[in-house]
Amino acid sequence: MKRTKKGIVLRTGRHWIKGAIFYSELFVSEDFPIVDRQAITEHIDILDDFIGNKKMLFLSDVSTSDNILSFDALRVWGGNESLNKHRLAEAFVVSSLADVYFFKQYIRLNDLAYQAKVFNDKKEAVNWLSEL
Repeated sequence: MKRTKKGIVLRTGRHWIKGAIFYSELFVSEDFPIVDRQAITEHIDILDDFIGNKKMLFLSDVSTSDNILSFDALRVWGGNESLNKHRLAEAFVVSSLADVYFFKQYIRLNDLAYQAKVFNDKKEAVNWLSEL
């Protein structure tokens, strides 16, 4: 983990806060070809302290690479009580039709304690979050 003035950088992603939105960008490398349960747990472990006592709008960007997040990791991310106490809503930004279906299925099949929606465009996701 590396802390910067703008946020936190991990092996499989980075996180930062801008205004009322908590941004997460997940990515992969040759060493870590998928964000699995173990990788997402590393993210969650440091985020509660990073966010503090704030309630925020979450924007999770996985558009940099298709199929990088396992369904199991997504369930851990979405169901984590520590993060859910901070979430007002979450927008997922994806780049492929397969990921649109993947995230819509996740939203439909899980009883999320917050509003969630899938987008192909980051600006649209930010606009949606800003309207809430």
